Amino acid sequence: MLNQSCDRVPDVQNAMVLRAWTPGLLDHALECESCRELWIADYLHEQACLEALKPITLSADVLWWMAQLQENRSRSGRATTMILAAQIFALLAGVVALFKVTAPLLLSPDDQILRSHSPVVAALEAVATILFALFVAIHAPRIGRWVRRYTH
Repeated sequence: MLNQSCDRVPDVQNAMVLRAWTPGLLDHALECESCRELWIADYLHEQACLEALKPITLSADVLWWMAQLQENRSRSGRATTMILAAQIFALLAGVVALFKVTAPLLLSPDDQILRSHSPVVAALEAVATILFALFVAIHAPRIGRWVRRYTH
């Protein structure tokens, strides 16, 4: 905790904000225990800003690292596109399979087929389960964000 027993602390703070250190105020800041901490913080902040403005010297290592970073971003984008395409294909294949299984039921609705646990009904249940699982897998991040937003 900063000891504010010095009456020149406001002057030191103003000098920090305005970047206007007078020689007398700077000498005081270096000698006074309360003001020295403020001067050190200001000096370190100024040095960090100057260091951040320095351009990065391009060496072989930096160029290699930048090329690797760009290649990884490119690969990540291609992988995301392929995964999305596979998910869409799987969803469409599931819809086609579901339609193929349900078409006979829709064309000739027979209560006997639905009551008996026939292979058609079992296939329909399996396809519906796969489609539901695929839907949840695709939208899990959005569902998670929605749950976090409305439950907290």
